[in-house]
Formats: sequence, structure tokens, C-alpha cells
Amino acid sequence: MNNAYRFTDKGTIEVGCQIQNEDKLLFYVKDSGIGIPKNMHQAIFERFRQVDEKHLSPRAGGTGLGLSISKGIVELMGGKIWVESELGHGSVFYFVIPLKRAETPENTHIQTETIVPEWQNRKILIVEDEFDNAQLLDDLLQNSKVNVIHANDGMAALKQFRNNDDIRVILMDIRLPDIDGIEVTKKIKSMKQSAVVIAQTAFADNDMREKCFESGFNDIITKPVTRETLFQKLKVYME
Repeated sequence: MNNAYRFTDKGTIEVGCQIQNEDKLLFYVKDSGIGIPKNMHQAIFERFRQVDEKHLSPRAGGTGLGLSISKGIVELMGGKIWVESELGHGSVFYFVIPLKRAETPENTHIQTETIVPEWQNRKILIVEDEFDNAQLLDDLLQNSKVNVIHANDGMAALKQFRNNDDIRVILMDIRLPDIDGIEVTKKIKSMKQSAVVIAQTAFADNDMREKCFESGFNDIITKPVTRETLFQKLKVYME
């Protein structure tokens, strides 16, 4: 999908999925972009190989690793990936993976629903540039009665922090489009040392955790965020 956006200046991008033969899932991403010459159809799945980008817009940069990584993941799942395209006539990328339907044992226990706390009159700042991730956090917090405000980059986060001195907790994405979350947190801590900032990251390895805590974060939550983990982390600082 990222490639479709990068290489399509006008027209449409279509994404879909369907079941094939009851045992396979077929996904596709179709765009009306620049297209790919036939002699490059195999090469683009190799590492550091890209279509000639000299005539493309600035947003069409990249490392040439995305399709190679995608190919590796699909093949590890027992599937395959390929492209159908002509130069100047758009592209359709396909991948197919096995479909294994889940079986529910008769003795499966239904998990008890998480108790949603009530945090009215408390305020949380969500700093997140990805709409879907921000929407997920909104949905998870919906019934807690907490007042949620948003910022989609570092500068907006600093502005919200300055304008809202009653923010109880800040959920800070590490990767932001302008200033990274670690630098934003350092600035926030320099303004108010007692501010509570929880890092959101998909890469919470030991090095990242150490870097976050050294930069002043109070805690870390790993993406994808679950309701149970989110409430467990927040209760420490909200109550």
C-alpha cells in the first residue's frame, strides 16, 4: 500500500482480499501509477532493487527492501507473491497465503471482560501520527469517561502540553513525522519534570527501553496495544 501511494500521482488505489478454493486467502493492491516494466517483475523483489525513480516525485524515495521483506514473510507463511504490471499502466501486487480455519475446543473458557475504570475529569494526551493507531486508543478509552486530546506530530504535542496544564498522562508515539517522541519527551520534561509520559513503540527491546527511561519516560507500552495492558499501565498514574 505504501508503494502504491508512492508511485501513484493521480488515479486510484484499490485493496482487496478474497477466499480461494476454501483453503487460501488472496490479497491484492492495485494502483493506476507509473507501472513496472516486465523485465523488472522479478528483480523488484530482490534486496535494494527499485524501479528507476529519477522522474518521480520526492515522496517516492525508499530503501528497496520493502518488497524483499514482504516476499520473505509471505514465503515463511507458505504463500507466494507476484506482480502484474506494464510501464505506464499501473500495477497489481498479489500475494496468497494458506487459510486455516480456527477450531474452538468444547472446553474453551470465555475470557472475562476487562473492567473499564471511570476517569472523568482526567485528561490524556495521545501523540500519534497514524490515524488507525490513534483511533484504536480512542476506542479502548471510550467508556472510561476520560477526556482525550490528540496531537499528530511533535510540535502539536508541545503546543497541546503548553495549552493544557491539567494533562494527567501523555501516550507518546516514538516515531513521529517531525520530532521523534524521545526528543519531544525531553522537552516536555524540561518544562514540567513531574509530567507522566508513556512511550508507545512496536520495538520495545532492551536497548529501546533503556533509551526511553534515560530520556525521562515513566513507562512503556508495546504496540499493538490491548485494552488490558493499556488500563493496567494507566491505573498506576490515573488513580
